[in-house]
Amino acid sequence: MGRSPAAEDMIAVCKYWYERYGADSLEAAKERYAFCTDQVDQGTRTYTISEMAAGLAYSTVWYFWWD
Repeated sequence: MGRSPAAEDMIAVCKYWYERYGADSLEAAKERYAFCTDQVDQGTRTYTISEMAAGLAYSTVWYFWWD
């Protein structure tokens, strides 16, 4: 079970991803998985980073959760 980061840390990480990856959803998904594994482990049907990456390509909102 992970702990959620402070709001200012979350903002810094999201800004970094936006500036670094832009449209590269697979690389962004790999880093998002390292930051919050629950998104793949509990939030995908196939339990794969590639499924999460496919969703990122069309998403305008990113969400995170830690159980």
